[in-house]
Amino acid sequence: MSDVLAKVPGDEADIPDVLARLLALANSTRRARELADRTGTPASRATAQKNELSVLSMLSSRLGVTNLEELDWAKATRDISLGLRDFLLMNPSAFDDMRRALLARSDDLVDLVDQLEAELKKDDR
Repeated sequence: MSDVLAKVPGDEADIPDVLARLLALANSTRRARELADRTGTPASRATAQKNELSVLSMLSSRLGVTNLEELDWAKATRDISLGLRDFLLMNPSAFDDMRRALLARSDDLVDLVDQLEAELKKDDR
């Protein structure tokens, strides 16, 4: 996902939110196309296909996303991270235990731990 994130304009306020919205848009256009395929006129089917192709083309050409599962994973990761942040904001004393548990699971979680710690420090201001 780091390659995808690097291609999202840096001035976006919340990159994970942008990715979640892109995923929602891709899923919405897919559902609209599927509905049009089942019940639509030839013109509405063509329009739905064109719209879905447009979203998929943008994801592929501008962000290099060829597998929407990557965006699903990014959204799930964001939701988990935000849930952990909210939990820690309600229970700041639990941070040390959570840090130990996360880092015991994997050294790959250092960035997540650092981000959670930064969020807690921001809230203390």
